[in-house]
Amino acid sequence: MKKYSTIIVITIIFFIILNTVNYSFASENIVNVSIVRDTFDKVLELFNILMVILNFGFVIFVFQNERKQNKKEEVKKYDEYWYNKFIIDNNIIILDTFFSAVNSLIKNISMDIVSRNDEKKEMEILEYYEDTFTKWTNLHNECKSEFCEKIDVIMPNFAMELRMDFSKFQDFISNKINELLLCKDNTIVENTKTEILDKSNETKKEFIKKLYLKGKPNEK
Repeated sequence: MKKYSTIIVITIIFFIILNTVNYSFASENIVNVSIVRDTFDKVLELFNILMVILNFGFVIFVFQNERKQNKKEEVKKYDEYWYNKFIIDNNIIILDTFFSAVNSLIKNISMDIVSRNDEKKEMEILEYYEDTFTKWTNLHNECKSEFCEKIDVIMPNFAMELRMDFSKFQDFISNKINELLLCKDNTIVENTKTEILDKSNETKKEFIKKLYLKGKPNEK
């Protein structure tokens, strides 16, 4: 009897110890899980806060960028309006006046040369030469200066290109005037006059085309 009682007591003690150990382990696991959950919750909370900050920053960036782009567009539209209204329109008038004057000058020179050849008389060629080239040079320089004046301010590179085009046209007309003054064949005079007038009209179109296609007021 005593033997069985001892076994029963030992068994009870064993189960008590076992339960105590299991409870300790269980409690420790619960504590560990609780710590992990708390840490995860804090990390998640920080992540959510970070995402809110990033989203807010992104919204501000998009807003500022859009505002900046809108301002650029407004400036671009204003510059283009100003360019079209006060440069293109004005410079087309300048071109009309200039090339009309060039054509009249060439026609007058041709008539004078034909008249000289028909009447078989000598002209005061040196005086006529000087007077003709003075008119042509003044006409050209005045137009080039007036035409490129405003463009120089907003598009200096484009203005430089236009000045070079004017210089090429000046060389062409100057050479052709020389040919007319020395020519004694009226047929050649007429052909040369036609060549000059064609070149004049072509050059005028090229200038107008460049004004519309290559003029970009937002590019310095």
